[in-house]
Amino acid sequence: MLQIFVLDYAEGYMIRLQKGALLEVLKKSVKIDNLLKLMMAVLSSKSLQLGNFVSLIVPKSLINAPEFNKTRELLLKHDLLKICDYGEKGFKGVKIETISFLADTSLTKKKRSNN
Repeated sequence: MLQIFVLDYAEGYMIRLQKGALLEVLKKSVKIDNLLKLMMAVLSSKSLQLGNFVSLIVPKSLINAPEFNKTRELLLKHDLLKICDYGEKGFKGVKIETISFLADTSLTKKKRSNN
């Protein structure tokens, strides 16, 4: 299971993926919305590296926002099996458009291990 930990303190945020490197983000350098986008990008990218079949519910901005460029590049390397668009009303209390995707990363990993 992949876990992400966020510690909010006076000057900033400490972000750590389970057994991963610690990332410090100063509050004066980032808005909370941008911090959440950063966390979503890191979580998506790390999940694609670890899992064989990955399905995540993400903001629809994953499709075109610049902060997700590297995540999209990583997605293009795998077989994207399905994208579901839930719109703004897909989840109670969530006020942003959301999508989910299902990616098969197993073939890509096999190709890499055979080279």
